[in-house]
Amino acid sequence: MEKKLIECLTLRSLKQDLAQMQKWDDAARTREAERISARELHNMLSRSSDDGHDWEAYEKSVKEYCEKKFGTHDAKSILKIIDRHEKLKKLGI
Repeated sequence: MEKKLIECLTLRSLKQDLAQMQKWDDAARTREAERISARELHNMLSRSSDDGHDWEAYEKSVKEYCEKKFGTHDAKSILKIIDRHEKLKKLGI
């Protein structure tokens, strides 16, 4: 599940960066990939197999999970937290 979360947050971060650079076509394509990833993560979290298009519910589910686990739903912050945790784990700390 952590790999899917990382994928979803990486896509969200990339989408935000592309939008800030005004690369709208790339941002739109990334948004679609992010939505699919969010749906898959939502299905893992809720143990369901929803194939619908309730993007707001999927996004809300991911945000709530991130708030609960990391205390924030900011994609870049969470990716830094996960990266730091992985580095500490490799060092045995």
